[in-house]
Amino acid sequence: MAGGLVGLLDDIAALALPAADAALELVHQAHDVVGAHERIIVGSLAMRIDTGHFRERAPGLFAADGAVVAEQVVVRHGPVVVEAGAEIAPFVCLDGPIWIGARARVNPHSWIRAGTAIGAECRAGGEIEATVMEPFSNKPHDGFLGHSHVGSWVNLGAGTTTSNLKASYGPVRLHEARPDGGRDTVHTGRQFLGAMIGDFAKTAINTSLPCGGRIGVGATVGGTVAESVPAFANQLVGGRTTADQAATVLQRMMARRGLEFLDADREFLEALTG
Repeated sequence: MAGGLVGLLDDIAALALPAADAALELVHQAHDVVGAHERIIVGSLAMRIDTGHFRERAPGLFAADGAVVAEQVVVRHGPVVVEAGAEIAPFVCLDGPIWIGARARVNPHSWIRAGTAIGAECRAGGEIEATVMEPFSNKPHDGFLGHSHVGSWVNLGAGTTTSNLKASYGPVRLHEARPDGGRDTVHTGRQFLGAMIGDFAKTAINTSLPCGGRIGVGATVGGTVAESVPAFANQLVGGRTTADQAATVLQRMMARRGLEFLDADREFLEALTG
């Protein structure tokens, strides 16, 4: 292949790939991912359905072969798209648009509300609304998770609840600390905004997350949580989670999914904590 960016573009052009006339939406702030998801989920689900890999088992419910959906599941409106290997237990209420990824599991008596995308191998329960859960994350118990974005390998303890609406019903404002000790205010323009939770983060039971909360990668939190928590902060024991501690926890989580913990995983965590 030719060298440099120009050479790479020439090599791509030589492949004569089909072109698409589409606009690319850029994300400027962490909370922008919530709005971007809301705008694209319906179109994304339509594209999945159009592949022909899903059968409409009930009005608005489109499931791939190998997906297990209990007879007692209620779809009040669709579309709900369920990937192969996913399991939806009895007495679950689904209000689309919803996407449930491969081998994900939705526990009994859950309410999955509009705009939710549950990634592959996730465990979901309680009430979830307008939220993305990235693969391999757990929110299996009661508690509300709304208008949020959850990274991979996150575990939300029983009773963890996000606030997604201010008591004043006004737009959510975020506050960012400056090096000089002051604070900048970010106007999100959103009435509904939950939490942005980084990969490998953990919450204790009965944790309360504020509107617009930002929980850093690998952080461990409990109780009533501050608006912003640094990466790998550990509020339960004080101080900071080390790379070795994070690796031990991740290795145990991966074992529960039947996955091997690799040297590359440890090196990645060392790079993040460094």
